[in-house]
Parts: sequence; C-alpha cells; structure tokens
Amino acid sequence: SNRALCLKALGRLSEAEAELRAAVALAPGYTDAWVNLGNVLRQTGRPADAANAFAHAQASAPGRVDVAASLWWVRREACDWRDADALERRLVDAVAGAAGAVPPEVLPFAALALPLGPRELRGLAAAHAGAAARAARTLCPGARPAKAAKGARPERLVVGYASADFHDHATSHLIAGLVEAHDRRRFAVRLYSYGRADESAWRRRLVAAADAFVDVAPLALCDVAARIRADGVHLLVDLKGYTAGGRPELFALRPAPVVVNYLGYPGTMGSSCYDAYVTDAICSPPGSEAHFAERLVRLPHCYQPNDRAQPVAADTPARDACGLPPEGFVYCCFNQTYKIDPALFDVWMRILARVPGSVLWLFRSYAEAETNLRREAQARGVVPERLVFADRLPKAEHLARHRHADLFLDTLRVNAHTTASDALWAGLPLLTCPGETFQSRVAASLLHAAGLPQLAVADLASYEETAVRLATEPGALASLRQQLAAGRLSCALFDTERYARDLEAAYDALWEARGDSARAPIDLR
Repeated sequence: SNRALCLKALGRLSEAEAELRAAVALAPGYTDAWVNLGNVLRQTGRPADAANAFAHAQASAPGRVDVAASLWWVRREACDWRDADALERRLVDAVAGAAGAVPPEVLPFAALALPLGPRELRGLAAAHAGAAARAARTLCPGARPAKAAKGARPERLVVGYASADFHDHATSHLIAGLVEAHDRRRFAVRLYSYGRADESAWRRRLVAAADAFVDVAPLALCDVAARIRADGVHLLVDLKGYTAGGRPELFALRPAPVVVNYLGYPGTMGSSCYDAYVTDAICSPPGSEAHFAERLVRLPHCYQPNDRAQPVAADTPARDACGLPPEGFVYCCFNQTYKIDPALFDVWMRILARVPGSVLWLFRSYAEAETNLRREAQARGVVPERLVFADRLPKAEHLARHRHADLFLDTLRVNAHTTASDALWAGLPLLTCPGETFQSRVAASLLHAAGLPQLAVADLASYEETAVRLATEPGALASLRQQLAAGRLSCALFDTERYARDLEAAYDALWEARGDSARAPIDLR
C-alpha cells in the first residue's frame, strides 16, 4: 500500500492500482489500502469502481467519517444516488455534532455540495485552517510573517497571484483578461504557479501578460514562501483555497503583508491568516459578515472577472452532430455531475414532461453518470433518450455550440460559476434560484451584472414555472436573448477594464487598511 502511494505520487497509476489490488487480496480488512485504491480509481476516471473500493473500506471500518465522505462523493460524481440521503445525514451530523472541533475527514470543497448552512461551512473551514497552520509551523518553524513598512503607498503595489491552475483551466479562462488589464503604472503583477505546466494558449497568454511568471512547483513550501517574500510582494492572492491542489499552508505562513482569498474557493477559508475575501453584495449580502473569517471586500458589480476577448467559434456544429433532435426546445446544464442532486433532477424531469419534445443537454463526464441519469429519468416517466450528453470540446467550439440551447438550467446547492459566465457570454439565458450560501448565489450575481436579474427566482416552484413558461412563450425568451445580446459588450459582467479598476480599488483599500484588526467590511458599491 505504501509502495502504491509512491507510485501514485509519480503518476504511475496503473502500477499503483496493481499494488493496491495485491494489498487488499493479502489483507481484505486493510481499510487504508481500500481507501487508497478508491482514490486511485477515482483519479483514473472510474467512479463506480472507486465507490466499490470505498464500500469495502466502509465495511471494514464503519465508524470512519472520511470513508463515508469519499463514498458519498464518488457516487455523487457518478449520479449514483443509492443511500444518498443516509450518507448525507451522516456527514451533516458529523459536522453538526463536532461542537466546534469539526472533523477534518469532511473536506471543505466536498461539503459545498452538502445541505449545510454558511455557519457550518465556516466551522468546517476553520478546522482545516487550523490543521494547515499547524502543518506550516511544523514544516517551516523559522518562518515569520511579512510585515509592511509604514508610510505612503509604493508607486507600484506588487500583487502576487498564486495558483495551481495557470494552464487550460477555468481559472485561467476567467483571469487572463484581468491580468492583461491591470494598470502597470500602479501595479506590478507576478504569477506564482505551483501546478502542472502545459503548452496551451492560456498559459502562454498569462506568461506574456504578467510582469513575472514564476514556476514554483519544484520548490518546497518554505522555499516558495521565501521566494514570495524576497520578491517584495505586497498583496498575495490565493486563487485556489480548498480546491484540488490548493496550498493553504503557504498562506498560513503569510509571506506577504496582505493575504487575500479570491475567486478559486467559493467561501471562507476560516482562517485569520487571510486578511480579506473578495465578493459582492449578491453573493455576500449585508449581514453575512459572520459567515466569513476574512474582511469582506464587496466589489461594485460582481466578484467574478471575465475575459471579453474570449473567442467564440464562428462555425456552429449541426444539431445532429451534437446529438440533438432536429427540432424541439433545448434545456441545457453543462455543470459537473457532482452538482446534480435527486431533488433538482425531479424538477428537471417535471419540466421535460410539461414541455413536449424538449430535451435536456448535459455535459458528458463519466459513462456511469450517463447510464445512471438515463435510468433515473426513466424512473420518473421520461424517455431516457431525452437526455443528451455533450463531449468535451476546445473552449471556443464549446461556446459556439451553446447557440443550439434555449435555456440553461442552473444547479442549486452549487451553482454554475464559470459555466454560467460561458453561457451568458455565448448569448444563452440562464435560470437560477439563489440559496443562503456563497456557492449557491454566484449565478444570481452574474445575472445581475449581465442585466438579467429577473432570471434569479425566489424558489423551486418559480424555477419550474419559469422554465416551462419560457419554453411555451417564444416571445418572452426571445426578448431575454435580445436583451442579453444587446448588453453583451456594455454590461458590467463582461467589462474587463472596468472590473480591473474596481479590483485595483479594492487592493488599494486593503493596503490602506493593513494592520487594522477590526476588519470592517469594505464596500466599493
């Protein structure tokens, strides 16, 4: 099992799988080997096989919350909703019953898809923040937080963006235009990459746009922190948070005077090591301050940047090439499968039943998810073929095929984020229903900034009725599409230059407020 972990770290996954299968054959009750096998199988895109491994692990250690969480997650990715309610209740109870010491076995990112409120999510994040701070102190005992010298603002504030996603990834799609638009007279922009490199146009564009692009992936934690500090970074921006590949230990070391949580993780990091969280008044309305450990900085329009130079392919593929029928209303949702839950799927199937000839166009991820969703549709009285699945395409071509869709149906516990911006940029209206948490309010924020606030409806009943009405009243939908098209290049959502000025004002305000322990919100509206 340990040898398999080494092979996994080297990227030799088939060899790691072979070692783990040998381990569980030798010791069928060896829980950690089953867990490691499940993780390898998930990484190779086999969620059903991973779920089987986690089920074996749960049988050998029924009390382990981390195993239950892993089983729940891979089944959710595969849209296998067997025992979903029981597993969710167990995880929610584990969080609620921790009395302030939330078990780290429930990961913050996975918890975003659980029925948890913002207060519980902050508690969970705080537990992981404490673990990250302890790890940072252990690994780098001599590190000291960077402190800013008092005095006037430097002629150029040095902003460091740190991420593992400076390649063909949603984060790069969002920030490329922002990096290019920063005012270089007043700001120097440094990118610190600790993820994989690729040869994509996105990475090349970021390398060209930054004042410095530093690949710190080969460096140890302490050396990365030392490099950032030596570079004189004034504001260090975490673009990952608790998402895959994040390094909260780096930010716990505070290698810059001001540390900012921004864009990557839709929620609080739960840590006093972060000075601020960049948000807006829709995602984090007044009164939500207690749900964040960081000072809230509300931008005037939307927290999310967008790149108005992002190309949409001129050629539109034929409907049949997309697997779509020759005619009929096309609902779509290109979100990841883990965001779909049974209650929402019930609503989607009722919508299809009420709109004859309509189809639901989903993103193809795992073969198991496609099979399971078709089965679930049939169980709800909907012909399985009315679910259509879209293959992965290059970004410009993916945006172009949105022209065949009529309405994007958002997921609710975790909204469409970049996928929502993609739909709106491609001219496709989106319907959402905001909840109480940040991750459930993002699409509403995007719609307000795009000038379509009426598509953020109050409840599921309104969501269903609006989806049906827009399919059966062509004039109403056409009006929305015309409004979206007319404002595409003038609305706040896609005004990259204006967004850059707003974010720079936030950075100036944070620099001015450095050292202020009160952490009162900064509202730039």
